[in-house]
Amino acid sequence: MKSKKTILFAVVALLFAGSVYYATVYKENHLKKILENESKIVFLDPDQINYIELINRNAKIVFHKNESGWSIQEPVLDNADNYRMLDVIKNLTSDQYVLIAKEGTDIKWSEFGLDKPIATYLFKNNSGQSQKIQISDLKNYEDLPYARVDNNDQVLVVKPQWLSNATQKLVYYRDKRLYRGSVAAVETITIKSLNGEFNLQKQNGIWGSVEKPDFKLDQEIVRKMIKDIADTPIQDYLGEGEISKSETKDKKLNQKDAHKVQFKTQNDQWSVVMNLHDTDKSLYAMTDRPTYLVKLDLSKWEFFSNLNLDYLRDRKEALRFDISKVKDITFKLSSLDQQLTKKNKNWVETNNIDNQIDSEKIEAVLDVIHDMTIDSFVTDSESAKFEGREMIILKNDDDQLILQLNWGPSLKKMINGTEKEFYLARTQLSDLIFALDKSKIDQIKNTDFKVSKKATDDKN
Repeated sequence: MKSKKTILFAVVALLFAGSVYYATVYKENHLKKILENESKIVFLDPDQINYIELINRNAKIVFHKNESGWSIQEPVLDNADNYRMLDVIKNLTSDQYVLIAKEGTDIKWSEFGLDKPIATYLFKNNSGQSQKIQISDLKNYEDLPYARVDNNDQVLVVKPQWLSNATQKLVYYRDKRLYRGSVAAVETITIKSLNGEFNLQKQNGIWGSVEKPDFKLDQEIVRKMIKDIADTPIQDYLGEGEISKSETKDKKLNQKDAHKVQFKTQNDQWSVVMNLHDTDKSLYAMTDRPTYLVKLDLSKWEFFSNLNLDYLRDRKEALRFDISKVKDITFKLSSLDQQLTKKNKNWVETNNIDNQIDSEKIEAVLDVIHDMTIDSFVTDSESAKFEGREMIILKNDDDQLILQLNWGPSLKKMINGTEKEFYLARTQLSDLIFALDKSKIDQIKNTDFKVSKKATDDKN
């Protein structure tokens, strides 16, 4: 009997707790949600909005959404910046007004600048519903603009984004990618820069040089270059369609030193010519298919002007090896002739295992070798000087060769206007002779692998 009373009491307590929760937390949250919805400026579902008309005192811009995304219908026919449009719609449709400045049928709209609003938004959805929001250029004491929704007898105070979005130039909403096509579909590329002209062709998914078919290209760098070209941001559209010769001459786009990039796909081709204007220091460009005269981000000039085939060449393969398999190292240097073997986790001198070797220094040197990439490519006349008298030989525990790096002599080369010192080098992995930064090799040559007497005494 006592047990039944206990159970009944627990049930009553739970019901009471539930009713308290409903009366306080749930009801409070529900009321808060209702108030938030009532404070919203746009009641249309953002996912259903497919038409936006934006009118300000300077222009009228009409946006339309279809299965491909947002496009601009007026004042030009063009793709819209889809990410920009989605961001603007998300922010505006989730926004709430700050407060109601005034309401009633006796409002003098001119006092709030809403008799002649600076901008008007018109939203429409798939069901044909619409909503109009007018924005004033007059602001309250907190520097927040006034607004009116539809023909409601209310003056709302709204956030600054309503005014800033409404007064943006058309370019703010346009697709600002230099190349609009699919970069994956590009099959041939022609590039003319300060470093000359070269052509690339993709066969079986692999990019290669047309002029230098024996050059191995870094596929990741080629793909990144194509993407960087395509995604170059347009700062402003200056003209489209028929561009006059006087305009191209004025923008220095008809000169011999103008740079050019051409993409070809299986069914189409696209090109852009660009040049740095020596007077106003702006980077102008003209695209073909479609034809646009545009102004580009000035910081991209260095990227385009320095494009060259060497930049795209593979700098890793001639030095690539599996570091985990290295169990034997031989140094044949002018100052050192030594062979080391890895026993368990420690390195020892092969012919004198009692000689203590600093294993950490050996592992550090292996890391330096493993992380090496070709620092510069050399000319035929430079490669003819290669001797390779100094070397490092890496083998596995079956005495099979993993990597043999030979170098020498040193030479000096001008890189981007700065003279640097290199070693001519090559490995058994490739016939290619290349240049390695002298400081990297010197770091290996100057490392003392023996454990110092002090370290030995401290250990003992």
